[in-house]
Amino acid sequence: MPPPSAPLVLTYFDDNKGRNELVRLIFVVGEVPFVDELIGFSEYVRRRDAKQLPFDQIPTLRVGDTVLGQSCAIARYAAKLAKLYPEDALSACKADAVVDAWRDQLDLLYDTFFERTVIAEKLQMFPRQQVERAQRVGNYFESSFKPWMRQMEKLLDGRRIAASLSFAELAIFDLVSTLEGFVEPEAFKQVMDLHPEVRGLVQEIGALPSVQQHLVQHPYQSLRELMSTPSNCKRHLESLLFPCLKAAMASWLGLKRCCSGDR
Repeated sequence: MPPPSAPLVLTYFDDNKGRNELVRLIFVVGEVPFVDELIGFSEYVRRRDAKQLPFDQIPTLRVGDTVLGQSCAIARYAAKLAKLYPEDALSACKADAVVDAWRDQLDLLYDTFFERTVIAEKLQMFPRQQVERAQRVGNYFESSFKPWMRQMEKLLDGRRIAASLSFAELAIFDLVSTLEGFVEPEAFKQVMDLHPEVRGLVQEIGALPSVQQHLVQHPYQSLRELMSTPSNCKRHLESLLFPCLKAAMASWLGLKRCCSGDR
């Protein structure tokens, strides 16, 4: 698929990596030029309420006058532009399955940090209290990530990326690299040592010059301090503060809807 003549603009939140990172990796490895647009929460709300976002979500990819939504669909389109999408139908289906599993795992991982709640008649993502985050990330690591690692280990089965790099392998790299910032180093090392195929793939992709250059500008962040068990003092403070923050957010969003005439 030839690249479009119009600029490609990938839009996501400006606070960290997320569901946009796989697409960024695809473009970087495939040497596809794109504009990396990072926006704050208030701008996201403005675009959402102005009906500028398909499915009311980001990431989006703007191709000329067309705005694409849904991270897996965008990743498939990007992979075709970057020649990182398998041409064989069966291989393509297998790659799609890995990327769909990547999205499933990210949803479960982000659910450890954020709760989905309706505020001012809109579905919002609101941070969980740290004591709940710590419990949930531990459960996710044991019940979801480790089984996923076993599945990926079996899937790779001696295959190396040099001959058949696709967006599926980049999805594995992204999830493993993301999770590393959520758990303690020793626990992460133990699970990686048990899965040498996945470990080798992550090392190979991380050694690609284009990926190394990208990660200098956009490194994976460590969130361990936010996911660890809090002190009793912090736990008590958050139990008082978080309900107030949620109420303030509801008031702010409700006022914006009122002022904009949205009913």
